Amino acid sequence: MKKLTLILIAVSMNNIISAQWKIMPSIGISEMFATLGDYRPESNKYGLNDSKPGLHRSSNNFSSSNLKIGLKLKNEKFSVGIFIGNQLLTKRISKMYFIKERSYMISNSLGLGFDFRFRENKRIRPFIEINGFTEILTNYEGKTLYPKDFYPTEIYYSGLNQKELQINGYTYQSNPFIGNFLVGCDFRIYKGLSANFAIGYGLRILKMRYGMLTFYSEQSSSMPDKVEYIGSPFTINFNMLTLQLGLNYAFSFHKKDKKASE
Repeated sequence: MKKLTLILIAVSMNNIISAQWKIMPSIGISEMFATLGDYRPESNKYGLNDSKPGLHRSSNNFSSSNLKIGLKLKNEKFSVGIFIGNQLLTKRISKMYFIKERSYMISNSLGLGFDFRFRENKRIRPFIEINGFTEILTNYEGKTLYPKDFYPTEIYYSGLNQKELQINGYTYQSNPFIGNFLVGCDFRIYKGLSANFAIGYGLRILKMRYGMLTFYSEQSSSMPDKVEYIGSPFTINFNMLTLQLGLNYAFSFHKKDKKASE
């Protein structure tokens, strides 16, 4: 009798859950822009940046293209989504004004995220998104960072009367963490297709090393020809204002939803 009761309860709960919730695969693309950042220069252990302690405004800007694939658990008023994401960041490398060709730092990251949408059956749906990424591939490891704000840059050395140029500087190692807390609105376009806009806080952790960088004559390059590192790698945290603009599509294998209302 006990076993039969447990089976009936389990079947009943399953029916209740099935009646109230829907599981929907989803896919999304977005463009993300991080700007108006600040950082603490005193977290730099090696002192090329002699700014006073405290938060300092950064001129660093980051833009990225994002792809996310996941599942959405939805009822009539609320939905919860979980997704894995891929983020491709590109940033133009700073050059001397007379060098016309362009080159870019590229960083590819993988991550995980959650979103929470409200007023699910309405056309305009507020949402909260939390995500985090870590870099898996880059074309910029071991290359030069500008001493202030730590953005990718090239060193130009004309040769003059010397065979080489030696400077104290920084090299990029990785971007171990990129995290965002976003608040925005999702606008239903047609059935499962929607557009969204969000704004929020972003944290970017840059890992770098300090050392003596050597460049040989007659070249412009972000990759030192020789590096003598001093000390161990260290990180600097950038607090950023993050903007996101994207499209999402949720696949439904259930009966048609009630018509979305204004």
